[in-house]
Amino acid sequence: MYRVDDPSINHINYAQRCRTWFVNEPLPDVYLNELLRRLCPCSILQAIRDRRFRLNLNTFYARSRFSRRVFSGERIYQRCCYSLAGKSFGSLITNYPFGSSFIFRNTTLQARNNEALTDCCMRSSLCSLYLKKRPINKCVGYKAPRKAWFWGDPHNPKYFTIFGQLWMINASDSLFTYSNGLSASNYSDPNFTPIFGQNIQALFANNTELYNQAVAQCGNNSECLFDAAVVSKDTSQIYQDTSNQLENFPPQISGLTTYNVTYGNMFTTTLNITDLNNGDIVTVEMTNPPINSHFDRQTYTFTWNISTYENISLTFVATDNKGARSELAPQIIMCYCSNNGTCDYAAEMGYC
Repeated sequence: MYRVDDPSINHINYAQRCRTWFVNEPLPDVYLNELLRRLCPCSILQAIRDRRFRLNLNTFYARSRFSRRVFSGERIYQRCCYSLAGKSFGSLITNYPFGSSFIFRNTTLQARNNEALTDCCMRSSLCSLYLKKRPINKCVGYKAPRKAWFWGDPHNPKYFTIFGQLWMINASDSLFTYSNGLSASNYSDPNFTPIFGQNIQALFANNTELYNQAVAQCGNNSECLFDAAVVSKDTSQIYQDTSNQLENFPPQISGLTTYNVTYGNMFTTTLNITDLNNGDIVTVEMTNPPINSHFDRQTYTFTWNISTYENISLTFVATDNKGARSELAPQIIMCYCSNNGTCDYAAEMGYC
């Protein structure tokens, strides 16, 4: 028996390197327990409006603003990744290699983490091992923050005294450039006091019709009249739209995350689709369908007569009638067995 391959001295067994990382890496609970209050927003719209996260619009990664310290002294962040693909645009990615779990603040530790991701999910088919140590947060239990236009009571004069006058600048503080003979003092009025309750009618700017409508609804309630004067219909609608977007959760797709398939055989699986928002209408589509496959959009059953031995990448996208989306992109391990062989899907590339 002779060896027919001639690997170079620099040959790297990425599957073995992935397994070594898996054995040496602690269970993820030691990290995840510190991120229970850093659950991923379920959609890109929620991530944009959730001030607990910082969204990078170049990468569509959202990272928690503050890190958490774990038992070993390391600091970690929650990181959430969102899709840039057409039909699944803005949905939370819940699979590798494009999804994400927590990340380390220490750049050396994070570099090792990235190397393990590449070894397990891109250079071998052992992504299931990486997923066990780096589970992706799927936004289960996420609660969107409540939105408000004002911090505190805008009708109370003490907020003007505490904040408005505190933020007043003088000539030495100003960052602007002025014409000769002018300074910041020419553009400020230190004696100005906002209208609070003593002259609410002035806020309506001689709009008698609007004022009368407000009085009919508010009576003598000065806070109600103040809001009616300063909050326009358009602003109110924007607030309502924002609240609706924050409270609308995308439909959830659950099912097999790995498809072990054999060339020449039939493969069938059924997805489970749920939606937390009562009354939402959900549609499910399949992108990049393989040859001789069919997806039933009523029963959510995927059937595939495997007749090609090529790299397959398919994604299921669930969208509600408000535009919120989620996706499931299963890993496909293909086996080509002949002569009554048996597939070993746990092997590096699923060969017989």
